[in-house]
Amino acid sequence: MESPQISPFELPILIHYRPSRQVAVFNSVLHVGAVCCLFLAQLPLVVSVLITAIILGHYGCYLRRVLGPQQLCLQLDRHERWLLLQAGQEAVELRLLPGALVHPRVVVLCFREPDGRTRSCVLTHDNLDAQTLRRLRVRLRWSK
Repeated sequence: MESPQISPFELPILIHYRPSRQVAVFNSVLHVGAVCCLFLAQLPLVVSVLITAIILGHYGCYLRRVLGPQQLCLQLDRHERWLLLQAGQEAVELRLLPGALVHPRVVVLCFREPDGRTRSCVLTHDNLDAQTLRRLRVRLRWSK
């Protein structure tokens, strides 16, 4: 027996965020490519080593952030508010910034936290179930 279809406009939409493997692989390839291009550029060795250290430091920060232990959950509640839910912490209200990328294969959301920091969220079919991704895409494209 089939599960009942949920309307794309039915709220709340709950997003249990987990890192995307596709985005992680793409980012890894970009960092490796940057290091390879750096050595093909025939810069002085000291400059190449310094820039390589900066690239690898950035990649390390990226991996620590992506593979970190924190469990994040985003929720679009019945009052059209975005909430960030973290285990053991109080819910934080986020403001969705304009310019969200809504594509059949990827959704990129940018939020502003109350303290002024921005947070971005990349959602693909490998880190979010198809039903929730479809509801979110419809909601973002056709919302008021």
